[in-house]
Amino acid sequence: MVTMVLLVIGLPSIILFLPTWIFLGLAMLPTGVAFLVDRSKTRLAWISVAGMNLAGISYYLLNLWFGGHTVEHAVKMLANVFDLVVMYGSAAFGWILHKSLPPVVGAYLDVNAQHRLSALKATQRKLLAEWGQEITGKEPSEPKKDTPRPAVPAGKK
Repeated sequence: MVTMVLLVIGLPSIILFLPTWIFLGLAMLPTGVAFLVDRSKTRLAWISVAGMNLAGISYYLLNLWFGGHTVEHAVKMLANVFDLVVMYGSAAFGWILHKSLPPVVGAYLDVNAQHRLSALKATQRKLLAEWGQEITGKEPSEPKKDTPRPAVPAGKK
């Protein structure tokens, strides 16, 4: 059933929108490579690459749609080296974002947590000064009065 629906919808769309399919197939190639190459547990690299790749090809895709939707126009854009540099360069920027942002965000969260920890410790010290050690539920750490002191040798004080 699903195969039949895909054939009924997919085949006419490929025929009607052939220039778009050709253009998308070659322009979104870095996304497919990212999907195949990413072996991490989450497999999220292709999403970063796809988003930036799609942003990079959007200008050219709109140019294809509104400037003559022909196979010749699609191939002409794909044969232009400068257009390919923009399209594939934006996909490379997606890889850069995927690789560089997690350490940056981790460092920011670490600094933020350290700042929050120091603020909480300052508040804790302030509360202890105001309410006293009894607020913690622990006994104050004062020396017991009946503990013998060590003998001090004569002449040394």
